[in-house]
Amino acid sequence: MIFSALLLLAGAPPLNLEWFADEEVGALALEEHMMCIANYAFERRNDDRESAHVANEVAAECADQTRALTNALIDIFNRNPQFVSPGQDAESAARDAVDHASRSVEQMIAERRE
Repeated sequence: MIFSALLLLAGAPPLNLEWFADEEVGALALEEHMMCIANYAFERRNDDRESAHVANEVAAECADQTRALTNALIDIFNRNPQFVSPGQDAESAARDAVDHASRSVEQMIAERRE
């Protein structure tokens, strides 16, 4: 389950691992975010409540790591504007990427139940 969570989060389309190359702070923030989500999702693997409710709990438990990852991405995007879509600023691009990765948690939980 933990490995599946890490693969799902790392493979989420807007969360590109290239952004974290040579970015020690960003890579650490990504690792801590992914491990937090994987650990809390694993702890709730037998929880039979709606996957959305469980995913919200996981997200709440990992709020600090989510903020750290968002801030790291904002910094990375400010220094590497080529990673940001035209017309989008660094902050909104970072929030979009992290939000997308966080939404994938519900999908991961639902798929593990099938």
